Amino acid sequence: MWQETLQLIREHLFFGVGPSRYVDEIGAYHTSEWAAVVGPASPPDSPHNVILQVLASTGAVGLVAAIAFGVVLVRLLAKRPSTWSQATLVALTAAAVALCFHFTNLWTLGPLLVLTGGAVSVTSEARHRLTTGLAAVVALSAVVLGGIGVVTETLLLHGVQRLQSGDRSGLELLDTAGRIKPWDADLSWRVGHALTLLGETQQSLSEPAAEVLGAACTQLPHSVACLNDLGDAQSLEGDDSAALNTWQESLRYDPTNVDTWLRLGSAMLALGDVSGAERSFLRAAELRPSAPEPWENLAVLYDSVGRTAEATAARERAAELRSR
Repeated sequence: MWQETLQLIREHLFFGVGPSRYVDEIGAYHTSEWAAVVGPASPPDSPHNVILQVLASTGAVGLVAAIAFGVVLVRLLAKRPSTWSQATLVALTAAAVALCFHFTNLWTLGPLLVLTGGAVSVTSEARHRLTTGLAAVVALSAVVLGGIGVVTETLLLHGVQRLQSGDRSGLELLDTAGRIKPWDADLSWRVGHALTLLGETQQSLSEPAAEVLGAACTQLPHSVACLNDLGDAQSLEGDDSAALNTWQESLRYDPTNVDTWLRLGSAMLALGDVSGAERSFLRAAELRPSAPEPWENLAVLYDSVGRTAEATAARERAAELRSR
């Protein structure tokens, strides 16, 4: 993964791919070895190295800024003789070492940031010099942003629950959640993902799912997860041609994604392109030799064209892989 990340960094050296964009961009650099060992089930959202993570997200500019911030922070802590400051410096050093081989997460960074904030906090005399206006703005911003997050997540939860019970008013709740946070493309994708899953049993939801995901994928360029969901929604609508185009676009951003190859093959088979479907399923089998799904799909394909012996062999191969 580090080798693939270095390739990504070389092509986005100065400014990186942007915050939270690593998971969408790294797919273009995955190798067949990655597909065989890991595959699309666990897409990496971090290179498990904080230096590479900063470089990938913000480039050399971000790394220089992070180093400058770290130097200032260490100097502040070193100047303070308190045991709290000394303990914080030790904790930060340990975290920096650990994060060279691990991914960042809120559960470990949150307490560490609170500890650091207390260690570098200003004295009571200096604190009185801070304007109350600034403190009020910070507090109000935190309340507003936190409140918006709580409201949208609640609307999403209740909207999905209503739709699961067959209550169409859930669509209004999901639409409201999206209008409250129009800048949050991840929220739009999650709404579309939920609608797509529900659309498997309630086909009328496939149309709003495709509409929401179409907008989300525009905001999330190169997102294979979003594009694959969009293709699923289009397929549920019965528009296999649109789904085919969507999955072909998805493969441009992650050509080793086995799930996308399986989707593409299914769309080709539905459109009558038997040879194209066979190539797609065989490519999926090549990328993930341990996966039974490509062989199960091949068995269905061979049955549909009367290639009985090959269908039997494919089915036996799938059964063998499932038994492992």
